[in-house]
Amino acid sequence: MRNVIQNINWECLENFNDVDDAYSNFQETFLSLYNTFIPEKNYSKKDSKTSNKPWITKGFIKSTRIKNKLYKRILNNGNEELKARYRYYRNQLNKLKNILKKKYYERQFEITNGNIKLAWQLMYSTGRKKRQKMLQTEFKTDNEPVTDGREIVNRFNAYFVNVGPNLAKKIAASANLSFKDYLKGSYMVLMLLSPVCEQEVKMPFYCHTSKI
Repeated sequence: MRNVIQNINWECLENFNDVDDAYSNFQETFLSLYNTFIPEKNYSKKDSKTSNKPWITKGFIKSTRIKNKLYKRILNNGNEELKARYRYYRNQLNKLKNILKKKYYERQFEITNGNIKLAWQLMYSTGRKKRQKMLQTEFKTDNEPVTDGREIVNRFNAYFVNVGPNLAKKIAASANLSFKDYLKGSYMVLMLLSPVCEQEVKMPFYCHTSKI
């Protein structure tokens, strides 16, 4: 586009006596080139959702469109041969999607290079987003409904602040007892943990299914 604009003879604009006419001619020429080199394209919601996935390639998007066209053909002419072709294509595409996703996250974990913070951020990004639940606006305390936000907060605060003291009141006072008196049986003084490799941590996240 830049080369085309540079090769246009703009001296013709000097032939206009009115500056508005000259600008209108320039605008018409420029917009014509703009629409030629940067045409407007319409994308469906499915295309937009698919392209937002970081592991999705242009080839995969193209294959997804072919799959959608096959599905539309089934709706119009649902013969068994076409259905079998569609199911095979769909299954192969799903396998490819899982491979692309797995390889993408493998590369991303390699990029983190031992950075724990980045690794956790990456693991959180692989999980499904949960729908946000509406908070409850009414609670009952002593069989009395409470709807005022400030009062609800105060009553929750009073409850949790007094959990410890209220439990302590229920414990019978015992004289000359040690905490060891409450421990019966034999207990190990050591705790051993088996080492876990990096691949064992990654594998559960590769198994997550994704909706496209």
